[in-house]
Amino acid sequence: MTTKKTPGFLSVSTSRGYKYVQLRRSVEVGKNEKTGKRLIKKIVLHTFGNYEKSLESMYGWLNNPETFPEKLIDLGYDLDDLQDWIMTLETKKTKTGKDFTI
Repeated sequence: MTTKKTPGFLSVSTSRGYKYVQLRRSVEVGKNEKTGKRLIKKIVLHTFGNYEKSLESMYGWLNNPETFPEKLIDLGYDLDDLQDWIMTLETKKTKTGKDFTI
């Protein structure tokens, strides 16, 4: 198993009855002074749009790699990550075996 070079994970957010696929990253923003627990904030790195549109866009990028968003390339993502995202959306399971509910 290879080490992940870029931190991030797919997530789903709901707004006005629509479900949107996002690429997020967890960032430690400090510690709780009373409990000492880490405070984690999840930041959105990229929004793919609603489920159907996101899967359609991802297949488009896979078939035409030159259209893969520059923003994602700058963040360190590549076509291998894209294939993982497509599999996650299609199978509803992450590559580590966790359920991905849409």
